[in-house]
Amino acid sequence: MTVGSFDSHFQYVDFIRGQGPVALYPVDFKLPLPADENKLRTPRERLQILMEQWVRWRGEEDRFAPRVFKRAHQWLENFGRKAKRFFLMIDSFDPHEPWNPPRYYIDQYDPNYEGDELFEPAYAPSGYASEREIQHMRAMYAGEVTMVDRWLGFFLEGVKYMGLWDDTAIILTTDHGFYHGEHGLIGKVELDRDGTIIRRWPLYDTITRIPLIIRIPEGPNGERYNALCQTPDLTATIYDLAEIEIPNACQGKSLIPVISGKADKIRDITITSHTYVTDKECRCPSSIRTEDWLYIYGGDEWQYELYNLKEDPGQENNIFQANQDIAEELHKRYISWLKEMSCPEVSIDLRSKFNDKPRESLPYAKLI
Repeated sequence: MTVGSFDSHFQYVDFIRGQGPVALYPVDFKLPLPADENKLRTPRERLQILMEQWVRWRGEEDRFAPRVFKRAHQWLENFGRKAKRFFLMIDSFDPHEPWNPPRYYIDQYDPNYEGDELFEPAYAPSGYASEREIQHMRAMYAGEVTMVDRWLGFFLEGVKYMGLWDDTAIILTTDHGFYHGEHGLIGKVELDRDGTIIRRWPLYDTITRIPLIIRIPEGPNGERYNALCQTPDLTATIYDLAEIEIPNACQGKSLIPVISGKADKIRDITITSHTYVTDKECRCPSSIRTEDWLYIYGGDEWQYELYNLKEDPGQENNIFQANQDIAEELHKRYISWLKEMSCPEVSIDLRSKFNDKPRESLPYAKLI
């Protein structure tokens, strides 16, 4: 595991300090930045420390994702394969930025590039970066994904060699996507140089439609499903796989009925939002999605938007003005869902009506 805040209730935790905002130790020498520092997310001091740390790496295996998957492999060798039952959660953090895989991974996608390398790009509207810089930024991201994929493959090969493949369920997913210029945005939210949230952006499919691959022993092979689901559904699915009764506190729904062919879907609407914890009174943007529609509730920070996903899967043509009745119906379902989830009344009340003018001064929240 690499995220300390998710380590409760485990019998064993192995923490590898990763690429996040962690305590790094400076050294005496300085290296040139690969891009204009104004195009990068964090202050020069942290970027400099990161680069100096990378110089010490002797090869690919010293990077964070390879170390995580190697350590997980070791745990299986020493503990997992001997247990009657086990639950192992691996969080590689990668392909989070800064994107710094070995050059041979990036060159697969964009060889001979000589411009600014936005390896940890500023979270801001994309106007500060040229189209060519954005193209290379995507190549760096793709290179990081490819490196992670290689080491995930190393781990899965180990599962097979240890004789665990035939009776082990495997779930592969991620937490969110990243704007690489889509919708005129780069990052996930708008940040200032100190990492303070200036504005939350709407959550289009680029951010919310994440990979989900589930392999179940003796289950279907290579099937694809269009059923809508949300992250809490994975909790319910794991309970179901373990043949443990799903507790009432679990707000998710098991995906096993869909995978087994007993149901076509488990829900017909999904809600995605930035966290309310950092600011319960700020009506941050939320995405309300059905099979056919994506409705963006803008709150205090964005406009209302509506997209027909059958005709406009890339969410490029906002048709809210001509279809307010559909948006209003989806908004009602959004409020009903908040009530079902026992959302605090103050949050429900604030989101029940649309404020057509963003606040002049928004309450800022430190990014966690």
